[in-house]
Amino acid sequence: MNLTETRKQVNQQLGKYNAAKDQVKKESQQLEKAKLHLTHVEQAQDIAQKVSQEIQQKAHNQIAAVVSRCLKTVFFDKDYGFKIRFERKRGRTDANLILIKDGHEISTPLEADSGGVLDIASFALRLSSLMLSKPKLR
Repeated sequence: MNLTETRKQVNQQLGKYNAAKDQVKKESQQLEKAKLHLTHVEQAQDIAQKVSQEIQQKAHNQIAAVVSRCLKTVFFDKDYGFKIRFERKRGRTDANLILIKDGHEISTPLEADSGGVLDIASFALRLSSLMLSKPKLR
């Protein structure tokens, strides 16, 4: 191998090195952009979760108040109440409807009480749905 061939190989390797260096620089810039984008997406997700929790709480307050008021009106001699427990599972929020009697949650309302309580609760849920879908005019 002579000096010219060696120089030619060195120049080829140097060209490959510079191309790889440029590629690393571009990919590093893309990585930084992706990290920034991820940060923005996480911030947006946090905001969306906070807003949804606030909306869920407001809906819970209104629905629970209507259902509890209906139960107490019909069954005035017993202490019935109602609440909604929101649970986040696999990226979704599940709403568990809970009847309360004498301060204790009823785990199986069909077995623990008469069907009349469930009928009133379901009627009150429908009523609260109508009230929420058509808010009062200001």
